[in-house]
Amino acid sequence: ELIPVTLAYRFKKGSDYIWIEEKVYPNVENGKHTANIGISTDVTNKIKNELILKKSEEKHRNMIEKNLAGFFTINMNNMLTDCNDSFAVILGFNKKDEIINKNISELYSDSTDKNTYLDLLRKHRQIRNHESKIILKNGEEKWMLENVSLSEEGNNVFIEGTAFDITDLKKAQLEIDKAEGNLAMVIN
Repeated sequence: ELIPVTLAYRFKKGSDYIWIEEKVYPNVENGKHTANIGISTDVTNKIKNELILKKSEEKHRNMIEKNLAGFFTINMNNMLTDCNDSFAVILGFNKKDEIINKNISELYSDSTDKNTYLDLLRKHRQIRNHESKIILKNGEEKWMLENVSLSEEGNNVFIEGTAFDITDLKKAQLEIDKAEGNLAMVIN
């Protein structure tokens, strides 16, 4: 049995290009190839839409990859399935490739009660401005501000979110609180 061949090509019509996709079926009679039978389809709009979608995906991927906020996706088995380099840096690594497909508990421990956290997430589908103190594997303490949501694609349930390292902000706030306490003692 002869298999059809699919061809795609473009030609110029005026100042525009027209994209054509052809399926060519060989016609065989008495065991001899006698002709080709083809179906041609104008796929110009399909090609243009694919290019627009590709550019949009690249634009959004670049916004995520170049952002100082850490973006992450974690499946319900606690595996980090995707993130940007900023999230890796927050966790004390250089690149996302060092942490993708690792269990999040291998990367850090935190002070959040995971069961309560997940219960809240399941109930509300999102948690905004959640502060958590994490302890990196090297023992360093950091504070993260997270915005997370529970998402679904078919049967796949996962957590996706953003994280900001607010460690310096927390340290500054502690210094301010300490200074205010000292000032109150001097005034009183």
